[in-house]
Parts: sequence; structure tokens; C-alpha cells
Amino acid sequence: MNYQKSSFAKLLGNSPYIRVLDFLLTYRGLDFSKKEIAENANVSYDTLNSFWREMISNGIIIKTGRKGGQDMFKLNKENNFVKNLITLFDNITIESIASYLS
Repeated sequence: MNYQKSSFAKLLGNSPYIRVLDFLLTYRGLDFSKKEIAENANVSYDTLNSFWREMISNGIIIKTGRKGGQDMFKLNKENNFVKNLITLFDNITIESIASYLS
């Protein structure tokens, strides 16, 4: 996967938490293992683990099942906080594209 940081992450900062959110928002319809999330968000597995339980307990991410012996997760698009993040992400992306085209 050739993930590149979005305008969302460029605007909000380069923290590991923002990079993980950015990756999950970019690929919001897909599910991933924790290892895939860490690798694609350019975050160490230990760093991801430092806030993983918080993301689960806040309902930001949900477990979707198992594939190849690994638990799979994705962004919880039913969570109100996540819905607001999606709106913000999409609006920043639209603004970024509009400013690029003008």
C-alpha cells in the first residue's frame, strides 16, 4: 500500500496518533491488522500499543474479525466522534483540492 500523509495530517500535526487516524480515515472502508496499521501509518508497533486500548475503549476503532490468524480492525464510522472526524477530514481534503486547482 502506498499511503501518503493527507492534508488532514499536514494541518493537525505529525504525532503518531494523528498519523494512525489519518491512515484509518483515508482507508475508512477497509479493515487492517494492528501490524498493518502501524506499518502504513509509519508508527512503531509499541507506540501504537501505547494508545490502542484508548482507541478501542472510545469506540474509534472496532474489531471486525480475524483473517490469517490476526485480529482485524477498522474505523468505527457509527461513532459520533468519528463521524465528526470524517466530516473534518473530507472538508480539509476538499479545501486542499480547491486551493490546488485555483
